[in-house]
Amino acid sequence: MNTALIVAILGAVITAVGWLITYILSSSTERRQQRLIAQVEFTKQQLEELYGPLAFLVWEGEQSNRELEEILGSDFWDNDDIEEDKLKTWLFWVENDIFPRHQKIVDLLSSKTYLIEGERMSESFLEFLSHSHSWKINHERWQKQSIAYSWHSKLKYPLEFNKEVLSTFGRVAGRALLPPSPLRTARESLPSSRSSQSRTSLPHSLIFYVFLGMDLLMTKEVYQHEVAVVVLSPFGFWYLMMHMQFFVVGERVFADWA
Repeated sequence: MNTALIVAILGAVITAVGWLITYILSSSTERRQQRLIAQVEFTKQQLEELYGPLAFLVWEGEQSNRELEEILGSDFWDNDDIEEDKLKTWLFWVENDIFPRHQKIVDLLSSKTYLIEGERMSESFLEFLSHSHSWKINHERWQKQSIAYSWHSKLKYPLEFNKEVLSTFGRVAGRALLPPSPLRTARESLPSSRSSQSRTSLPHSLIFYVFLGMDLLMTKEVYQHEVAVVVLSPFGFWYLMMHMQFFVVGERVFADWA
């Protein structure tokens, strides 16, 4: 078979293999980028729709409690007999500040459950829901049926809830500010030739051995006349990767690489 024809066929095969490898690598990179975009969008959604509003409500509640303590005094619940004016202030605060805020938190947790960090709802979140429900239902019984109660929830407010909301908010916000490190895998998929520790991937090994086989075939089958060969890059026809000219002097074959 004519050597020029063999070389042309091998060049076409190498180009096709190169295109296939390029397609596989680009598809893998695209999938990683899509996963990264999904992660970024999910984190953004967590901040905007759940942990941002929760953190704001927690901060608002802590400030409101400080203001209420200044009005009623820190020993408000230490006395068995609560002054009527102070009780009115307390009930006003409960119905117009505490309950509405609690309801907003409950609505967030019930409607944005899929945005909660972790595999399940934490204990402090469940304790908050129980605390809020117990207080609200007993208060409504007092309003509608005049059944007295202790003016607060039977279950103690879980302070751990505030800590967890704020710490998770900080963690999620910090994650959103991190650089998109998964993108570096697109570069790392191609090992550096300067490193003695780098390992050649299967696609690169394949290209190497195809070129090696082509080189041996050329040196064996060259006739006694000049043969010019152009090998295209596997990344497209417009990239010239190699141009070779072979000629015979006596019985030895030389290759002029350009």
